[in-house]
Amino acid sequence: MVTTEPVVTESTYNRERCLAQRQKKKIYEAYKEAKKAKRWDPDRECYLDPKGNICIDPSTIDVETLMKAIPSVEE
Repeated sequence: MVTTEPVVTESTYNRERCLAQRQKKKIYEAYKEAKKAKRWDPDRECYLDPKGNICIDPSTIDVETLMKAIPSVEE
């Protein structure tokens, strides 16, 4: 049986997981700041960063899903 999925080493997986966790922390910081500043948009029902971008609650983000959204790191 031949698989077409690339083989991911443990070190690559750990690196990608670390990057995803760092990204989640950035999302959390932006969300926390927007919430503290009370930048709630009633039309879109979400918090906004200073530039008007949507900030989402990081508790709704799964690290594994975020890892899939970040481009793969090649060794």
